[in-house]
Amino acid sequence: MNKRQIRGILLDLTTPVVVLLLVAILAFIQQMGYQSHEEGGFEDTFISQDAWEALQEDRESKRSTCKRKALLLYDSNDVESVQTSEQIGFVLNSFGVELTKKSIYIPTERTFIKTIPVTTYMVDECSDLIVCFSSLISSGIDLNDLLPWINAGGNIIFASGLEAEELFDPTAEEKNWMPLLGISSMTASENIHVDSMILLTSLLAGGKGMEFSDDVIFCDAVAAELTPECEVHIVTADEFHRPLLWERYQQSGHVLVCNADLMDGKTNRGMIASCFAHMNSALVYPVINAAVYCIDDFPSAAPAGFDQNVLSQYGYTVGDFYANVWWPSLQKIAEENDIKYSTFLIQCYDDDVDGPFTNTNNQPSASYYAKQILEMGGEIGLHGYNHQPLVLEGYVFDEKNDGYTNWVTVENMLSSVRAALTYAKTLTPGIEIQSYVAPSNVLSREAMNAMVRQFEDLRIYAGVYIGTPDQLVQEFSVLDEDVVQVPRLTADMQMESSEWWLQVNELNYHYYESNYIHPDDILDEERSDGGDFSAMLSAYENMVKWNRKYGLNTTTITEAAGAVQRYCNLFVEQEMDENGISIHLEGLIDEAFLMLRTEKIPEFISSGELVEIDDGCYIIRTQDQDIRVEWNKQ
Repeated sequence: MNKRQIRGILLDLTTPVVVLLLVAILAFIQQMGYQSHEEGGFEDTFISQDAWEALQEDRESKRSTCKRKALLLYDSNDVESVQTSEQIGFVLNSFGVELTKKSIYIPTERTFIKTIPVTTYMVDECSDLIVCFSSLISSGIDLNDLLPWINAGGNIIFASGLEAEELFDPTAEEKNWMPLLGISSMTASENIHVDSMILLTSLLAGGKGMEFSDDVIFCDAVAAELTPECEVHIVTADEFHRPLLWERYQQSGHVLVCNADLMDGKTNRGMIASCFAHMNSALVYPVINAAVYCIDDFPSAAPAGFDQNVLSQYGYTVGDFYANVWWPSLQKIAEENDIKYSTFLIQCYDDDVDGPFTNTNNQPSASYYAKQILEMGGEIGLHGYNHQPLVLEGYVFDEKNDGYTNWVTVENMLSSVRAALTYAKTLTPGIEIQSYVAPSNVLSREAMNAMVRQFEDLRIYAGVYIGTPDQLVQEFSVLDEDVVQVPRLTADMQMESSEWWLQVNELNYHYYESNYIHPDDILDEERSDGGDFSAMLSAYENMVKWNRKYGLNTTTITEAAGAVQRYCNLFVEQEMDENGISIHLEGLIDEAFLMLRTEKIPEFISSGELVEIDDGCYIIRTQDQDIRVEWNKQ
């Protein structure tokens, strides 16, 4: 089974009426928005429902602005082109780019190709063009129209890979795309298959030197030889090292070419963000800044008896292994790396969906672990009374989640949740359950709606960022009634290549990581990858150290939810000149984190802190609405 005291509102006040209003809101937030967790140890910065609603009432409808205007071309008849355009649109809209999208009809055969002067689709002062299809010749884009715009300083990103037969028409020199792309020749007349890659540079912060396999990249690409001026960022991880992503300058213009499917999904948003930012001298956008380490099914009942793998390695029963090896090992990692855990308790493992829900057999063991979790500064959330997902009859499970018992009524679901919340308070003083993780990340909409209405303290729902159709797949967001969605990104102690790809992408987009593990990972052949706990532990600690290396703020799930609230409430206005960049923040509650991507060298920040986490990638921490970053002039 796949298992922070509001300190103030820092706003520029321009009238006495606004001053009085904001003072009232501040007092209200201080009264309503902070919940003490002296026993628990974690700093609760989650903003209560009433306080959040007060903030929203005072806030005008705004959006981020970055003074960039872009035209995005896509083929509405091509699924991959549409998917790529949607993901790029999502990222650019979050940056405040003024984006125009235009669908181009691309015929299946070249019997008649209409010439398209793309610049006629551009708004005044359009700075960027993103092409979300590989059929360049068949699209009819007029190079004689496009090249002068690029030469004068336009940026162009080819986002959807390339096709060998769509790069050069020997009968028409005006249809030769290869010089613009920086391709001198091709070693094959047709596309070749690629299923691995290496990141050569820090285009993706934190990614330099990383290698990824076919669970990340599995597509066709052009076997291209490049002109000398091209800078290559990604190549295949085979003996040929074929270029997959590169850039070049075309007079005053900038060209970036993606020769693979690296921008077509949600997992690639960091790549999209990094590539677009790279085409700008400087770009600032809000980030969350949190690393959450989740343990699902904990505290819980340990499986009875022996497991042959555990017995052969440690000579323990499963329960004794949990107490003497697994939990002390995680405690040591937490102490040595200054992290804390968010755990999600489960009361029992029976399949009862009718009630009464009274199984408390695991209470002594659960109390022991609960006390230690809170003493470490951690947090306990709810996983459920049992491990049956809250769905009614007829709910369609994905194949990997098959075998569960469906619930008959919503009231039974609520009764089980109520029982588990009551049970949690008996474990140790200081437990405040504010977060919920669904068993196997499966939660029906009717169950979630009912829980939101019934349990007013349960406002944080942690699903998954990437998942199957039956799972609670989320964006980082604040819903109605101040329900905060805080999706988890990766799972297991030994993460797969695809999960590392998502992690490095989210470092670059949301500046966030959330991993979840289970006490019984070693008992699961797939999750344990052979059952060597020392290897699992080493891989897990390497992941934690990677997060610490790049400066992610260690939080509990509720602290992360507070960070998500601040992120969702924040809008960035930015304007760059030759000496630096001026940043104005709307919706600043108390503290903001921003990511600055720039080819310049920052020398001075007017307020806050600025830390470089990788080449050309900086994190800004500030409590002021207006910030000025000055460049080094040498």
